[in-house]
Amino acid sequence: MRLLQIRRSLAFNPSSSSSPNHHTNILAAVAAIVLLVAVVLPAEYGVDPTDIGRVLRMTEMGEIKQQLAAEAAADAAAVPASPAQADGADGIATAGAAQPSTPAPAPAPVAAAAPKIDWRAEVPAP
Repeated sequence: MRLLQIRRSLAFNPSSSSSPNHHTNILAAVAAIVLLVAVVLPAEYGVDPTDIGRVLRMTEMGEIKQQLAAEAAADAAAVPASPAQADGADGIATAGAAQPSTPAPAPAPVAAAAPKIDWRAEVPAP
């Protein structure tokens, strides 16, 4: 009789396994929010509401990233569009567009090839 009770308690119960485990979902959501606040916001945007990012040095990385993004935007605004970009769509010059009169830069010199080294097998063939 005892063996039958043990077998029933170990039997697969589909009603309990098919229902979602709400505790696990809540724990995953809380972990995601903690990671967002402690790591992602300081590293990506330089925003550190808890000062954990400062301790982990993530805030500095986010501030540098924001500074580089601002510099890139300023550089993009300062550089005028080239004639090829102004004439064609998506930066492709059209057939009738005037080409710049400056010659193309000379290609960089090719470095000397590396010396050829004979390969030796480390394990001799039998």
